[in-house]
Amino acid sequence: MFRRFHEPPEPHKTAPRLGAAAARSLFVSPSAVSRQVARLEKEAGATFFERAHAGVLPTPAGTAFAGYVRRVLRETAACLDALSSLKGEVKVLSVATTSGLIHHLVPSVLRRFRAGHPNVSFRIEMTGPRHASQRVRQGSVDVAVTFTLADEPGVEVNFTAPAETRAVMSPGHPLAARSSVSIREVARYPLALLPHGNTNRILFEAFCQRNEIHVMPSLECDSPAGTLEYLQDSDTIALLSEIAVLKDLSAGTVVAVSLDEPDLGSRSLQVQTRQAHELDPVTREFVGFLSGQLASLSPTAS
Repeated sequence: MFRRFHEPPEPHKTAPRLGAAAARSLFVSPSAVSRQVARLEKEAGATFFERAHAGVLPTPAGTAFAGYVRRVLRETAACLDALSSLKGEVKVLSVATTSGLIHHLVPSVLRRFRAGHPNVSFRIEMTGPRHASQRVRQGSVDVAVTFTLADEPGVEVNFTAPAETRAVMSPGHPLAARSSVSIREVARYPLALLPHGNTNRILFEAFCQRNEIHVMPSLECDSPAGTLEYLQDSDTIALLSEIAVLKDLSAGTVVAVSLDEPDLGSRSLQVQTRQAHELDPVTREFVGFLSGQLASLSPTAS
């Protein structure tokens, strides 16, 4: 029974996602994929695909069955992971996160967790905020640590805290001694912005459009380390989350000044796992540890 559900569905799992390219992704002939799908349709007594000249499209029955197969494979993987942990084998935890959080925060938490769990290793994927949620929703990673503008469907939020945007600058900047600044003031200086699609930039550009503020960044960079280096000994300002630059703030290499704009919009830092999915003991412990570490840095966390 285990082999029947763990191995044969692979072509059917791949076909709805890749269509005619399924055979190539599985390194088998197209006829082999067709035979496997036909056999599954015969056993189920349902049509899983609509055949067309350009390829195939999943029917509602096919979509439902593909979802079932994915759940079976995920649960099988979780079961095997749990058995491996009982035998003392290495557990690999995959974490999707954003460029802002990979600069220091996430790797430092992983390092501290592994200090007490030597049989755990990590695989980090750096990606965009929404794609991180998508990866965990699809079961491609175990955990997502990401910024979000709204709750994402299909994910369980294990931790959330406000992640307000700050004007980050060198200590010698003319605005560095201020307790707060307006975006109009910030816009008078060269700006270092994250790429389009980043939650910080989405909020900033929406605010500028509403208030007819024109800005032209002097730097666009998806690396916080590169951005922070660019700020040094200059009048450039970066718009970043304070939690993403905590190490640099502690070192005194930059300062983070609050923005005056109450209508800038809000975003959250979240720890996400797949919805309605039972975590294995190691992953559950890691999520709790990660959430606790982030909560200690975020007084308004929940």
